[in-house]
Amino acid sequence: EECDKIIAKDVNNYINVIKPGKEKFKGCFEIDRDYHKNHSKRIVPLALANYFINGVDVEDTIYNHISNTNDFKFGKDRSGDTDLLRNLCKENDIAFSLFEDFKVDGLRVSSSIIREHLEKGKFVDVEKCLGRKLKFTGDVIHGKKFGTRISTPTANIDLQNKEYCFNGVFLCSVMVNNKKFFGIANFGTKPTFDDFRQSLEVHIFDFGENIYYQSLTIEFLCKIRDQIKFESTDDLKNQIHKDIDKAKSLIKDYE
Repeated sequence: EECDKIIAKDVNNYINVIKPGKEKFKGCFEIDRDYHKNHSKRIVPLALANYFINGVDVEDTIYNHISNTNDFKFGKDRSGDTDLLRNLCKENDIAFSLFEDFKVDGLRVSSSIIREHLEKGKFVDVEKCLGRKLKFTGDVIHGKKFGTRISTPTANIDLQNKEYCFNGVFLCSVMVNNKKFFGIANFGTKPTFDDFRQSLEVHIFDFGENIYYQSLTIEFLCKIRDQIKFESTDDLKNQIHKDIDKAKSLIKDYE
């Protein structure tokens, strides 16, 4: 029988593509029929077939099996959609699960919506979407001592070279050794010092312990202001004092 393509590990393990949509599977590529004992067994051969036949990453097929949504696209030029995936699963006797969209205030929750809320400092809306407050956990590392130089020492949190979609000055809560403190966080670059690497620095109120290399969890509560490039260090110091006063006045809303 003529075929368009053969993908073979050996003579006992192969995919025979007779024509698009008609394939024969053998050995390790064969779909497991014992689905009721292990729901994950069938997706693995499908993922392999989808990779070898259509060039779709194995991880993508498995992930989309778990969490497919109505506007999902896959494959070359995003030409595949939910209907195609449903039909592929049906043809290969694969379980297909479609999650309903999760909506908040009538809008479908997505990473784009959450990023938009973050960029605008709308942490109440972020909490609605996530089901919790936005938080970061990281180790305290040594920085350039900018905070100490302006009499506002900070804990520098290791972001592991990751970049984020928002920045500014924020009221936050900080968990240190299972004890909660409030503080003010600068998240982003430090334009006054011409330091444009993203960082997270937290000045913890009423706190003076040495916590280098300890793990802290920071929850963002509300935005105080955007980042500003100041003309002098004194201007920055004056603004930080104003920021701290404003942040402390807001703590009562989060206790």
